[in-house]
Amino acid sequence: MSKKWLLVAVSVGVWFLIGGGTASAHVVLQSTSTNKAGAVLHVSPDDDPVAGGPSQLFYDLKGAQPHNATLVVTGANGYQTSEPVFVHGATISATYTFPVQGTYHLTLKAFGAAGGYFFEYDQAVTRGKLAGANTQTSSDWANIVFVAAACALAVVIIVGSNNRREIAAHSVFKK
Repeated sequence: MSKKWLLVAVSVGVWFLIGGGTASAHVVLQSTSTNKAGAVLHVSPDDDPVAGGPSQLFYDLKGAQPHNATLVVTGANGYQTSEPVFVHGATISATYTFPVQGTYHLTLKAFGAAGGYFFEYDQAVTRGKLAGANTQTSSDWANIVFVAAACALAVVIIVGSNNRREIAAHSVFKK
C-alpha cells in the first residue's frame, strides 16, 4: 500500500474516531393544517435529548415562509408550556430543557402570509434525569464516605491504643 493511501485511511479513521462521522437522524414532518408544507426537525444533541440539559430544536420548513411561530411542549403528565422561538427565513429554532425522561408532544405553530402551518411530533427523551429519581448529588455521597472512613480510622486508633501492650508483645520489632 502506498504512503498516500495509508495517510488517507488513517485520516478517515481518525475523523470517525473524533466524531466527524457521527450519524444523526432527522425527522420529516408534514403539516397537519389545511396549508400544506413540510419540515425537517433536528433535535440537538444527536436527536436524542438529555433530560435536565438544554436541547436545541431546529425546524427547517419547506414550502412555507413564516414570520412568527410558537412551540408548545406537552409532557406526559399533560403539563403544557409555550416556548419562545426564533424565526430565520424558513428555519425556526428554539431551546428547551426537557425536565425528566419521558415522551413529550411537540407542536409547532408557524404563521406566514399564506396562513398557518402546524407540525406535531412525539419526542422520546431516554437519557438524563429520571422522573422521581433521587436528586442527591455525588458530593453528598463523598461526604458520607469521608465520615465513615474517619469513624473507621478512629475505631482502629482507639482499639490499637487500648491494646498496645498486647500488640507490642507480638511485634517483630521488639527491642
